Amino acid sequence: MNVEDLTDPVSFSVENADDTGKIICRIKVNGKTIREDISTDKYDTCYAQASSADQPPPATTQPAETQPAAQTRDPQTTTNANLPSVVGMNLQQAQDTMQAAGFYLLRDRDATGQNRFQVNDRNWIVTRQEPPADQTLPISTVVTLWAKKIGE
Repeated sequence: MNVEDLTDPVSFSVENADDTGKIICRIKVNGKTIREDISTDKYDTCYAQASSADQPPPATTQPAETQPAAQTRDPQTTTNANLPSVVGMNLQQAQDTMQAAGFYLLRDRDATGQNRFQVNDRNWIVTRQEPPADQTLPISTVVTLWAKKIGE
């Protein structure tokens, strides 16, 4: 799904109706991927959701040579960054932290195995992340955040 602006939250899922192949759910804003979920499992479902908080900042008219590096990052490049630890954060804070570090390819999963959508990210707490934190990885790495509702 490619949109020009995220004024309302967007979420969707795609189900693999076959026992082969790969499915990808991807949300792009102005051509830049901000959320992606990939599944290669039989009959699995991929999910993608995003809101205006996930939207990258608008393009600037500054010449590229004077633009700070953080504003020119593209999730499809091979730039490396340190993967932060977000376990224990609410899901929205964890997503913001990952994006601030340069990781935009985020996959959210229900840690209870119930495959629920995390509609209000602030009501969910991250219980684990894959890959593990504190390693230098390409920012094109897909990061999975496993979360459960606060209080569960």
